[in-house]
Amino acid sequence: MDPSTTVDWSGALVPVLVAAVVLLAPGLVVAKALGLDLFDALGVAAPLGLAVLLVGGTAADLVGLGWSMVGGVLVLLVVTAVGAVLARLLTRRDPEPAPAGSSHWTAWGFAGGVAAATVATGWKVVHGTTRADAVSQMPDIQFHLQAVDQLVQQDSASPLKSGDVWFYDPISYPGGLHSLAATVASWTGAEVVVASQTVLLVCAALVWPLGMVALVRRVVSPNGWVLAAAGLISLSLFYAPVALLSLGGAWANLVAASLVPGALIPLALATMRPTRPPARVVVAAALAFGAAALAAALAQPNAAYTIAVLALGLTAPTVLTWGRWWVLGFVGVLVVVVAAWIVPRQPAMFDVPVVPDLSTRRAVLLLLKNGDVPLWAGGVLALLTLAGVGIALVSRAWRGVAVAWAVTFAFALLLQFGDRLPVTYLTWPWWSGYARIANMLGVAVVLAGCVTVATIVRQLERVPRWASVGGGVLGLAIVAVVAVPATTSVQDSIRDSYFPRDTRFYYATADELVDLRTLADELEPGSIVAMDPFGGGGFLNLMGPRTVPIGPFYEGTPETDLVDARLDEAASDDDVCAAVADLGITHVLTGGDEVMYYSWLEPTYEGIEAVPGSAGFSMVAEAGDYELWAVPPACAPTS
Repeated sequence: MDPSTTVDWSGALVPVLVAAVVLLAPGLVVAKALGLDLFDALGVAAPLGLAVLLVGGTAADLVGLGWSMVGGVLVLLVVTAVGAVLARLLTRRDPEPAPAGSSHWTAWGFAGGVAAATVATGWKVVHGTTRADAVSQMPDIQFHLQAVDQLVQQDSASPLKSGDVWFYDPISYPGGLHSLAATVASWTGAEVVVASQTVLLVCAALVWPLGMVALVRRVVSPNGWVLAAAGLISLSLFYAPVALLSLGGAWANLVAASLVPGALIPLALATMRPTRPPARVVVAAALAFGAAALAAALAQPNAAYTIAVLALGLTAPTVLTWGRWWVLGFVGVLVVVVAAWIVPRQPAMFDVPVVPDLSTRRAVLLLLKNGDVPLWAGGVLALLTLAGVGIALVSRAWRGVAVAWAVTFAFALLLQFGDRLPVTYLTWPWWSGYARIANMLGVAVVLAGCVTVATIVRQLERVPRWASVGGGVLGLAIVAVVAVPATTSVQDSIRDSYFPRDTRFYYATADELVDLRTLADELEPGSIVAMDPFGGGGFLNLMGPRTVPIGPFYEGTPETDLVDARLDEAASDDDVCAAVADLGITHVLTGGDEVMYYSWLEPTYEGIEAVPGSAGFSMVAEAGDYELWAVPPACAPTS
């Protein structure tokens, strides 16, 4: 990262194109081989494409093949071809017939809905971040960008190769974002910041609407008006995945959330029908759904829980009517999901504060009217949603939509109030985070809203054609106008995260990033720096050197806790000196502006703050407010 130069979004068109092709093309081929039609294949292409990328990146790493553009493309071609051949051999079936009611207007509605959501969401991201190389001021951004940079440096795209980053465990924390962003950076020469931003843009502005509109076609209706409305409703959500861009630490959640609707399409294809599906349909759906859900989980594990909740709700009303074996299978899956909720829960999740600061009435209103958008706009979406839920309840074909909405709304409502322990116990897979759970609700909201639209369209088909066309245009115009407040609100929230109006919230200003680059140039390769992450020091790792996270924001060890409290005593205390050597610390970064994020942690870094002037430490360089110190020679690591 070179903070002395900037990259406008107009200069990031090639990385955007590469990210879209890498993510969608392989998955589209595999989906077609499984027998999915074009619309279903487009919807599920991204999660299947990510699965191909992760398999290819891991395989290339295992055989020692570097992830250059030539080598990487060859690997992806081989993995895609093998996946397509296996899919065809296992399913041996023709594409699924188009849903009842399909016409040539289906394609126009699909394209229009996706295009509207893509343009509006792209506008949110581009105008919210201002530049493609802008750095969000959230703390976890340092971790994500360092993980991507490490893959680039190691010429790899394996999610298992970026594990040596702070507290990162590739099995239990996202690898999909890092592998995809590293691929874009390696193949285009873009900086890791630019590559990461382009991946987020593609996922929020293309992957999410493709999956959502395709899911509406399969679950609700293939009518062109309905599909166009699906795109407009999906962009009108303040809690659509793009909203997660304003939380730098939730980048991986944005990628995973954008994959959820597409991952559900194969399951809906096989189970949301009045009669039991043929065996080959079940096999194809199981393969596609399994690969897509796994890829989403590797982007962010809580996506697996999101998919499970939505899948069980959508399929229950039909599957439970198909006989004893289907009921037993459904119950078995439910037991597995419950076990996955109970067994692997992390005790750390119970430390996340959940403050019941809303009344029940306010909480319900907040969720129904789409978060922080004005009541006049949120009210329209709430009416569409509630009407759709009511219609779905009395409709056998759509009843799963009502169940999915009720369950996801209950989770979102639960997080707004209640005792701390029950809330965290039930919501820990999403880190008890409102934005993550609200996104799950968003999928059900779009489906429910489209049920209302589909019902209105059916009524319009009974009137003269000129009246039905006029009614359709008027309805889409109303939904488009309703979408404007959410578009503006999300854009503002993104801007406030990247360029906060209150500069006290900065981790590092543009000038401070230049200062950190100056200090990084003074370090030898292999240097490891202890720093205060709340003073901007964590951004030093984006300039090349590795840093050691010290302090209460991270899950500390006895060594890091000792360094945090008494680093300044390294020259006189053998225990502190040994901790410094064990951690491999060669230098200490001091200075920088204090920030306000996560102030509830009350971070303290007495040992680091007291280093200037302490015995044994020698200043190596200084730039701006920052000073770089070498640790006492006796405490320096031996290798």
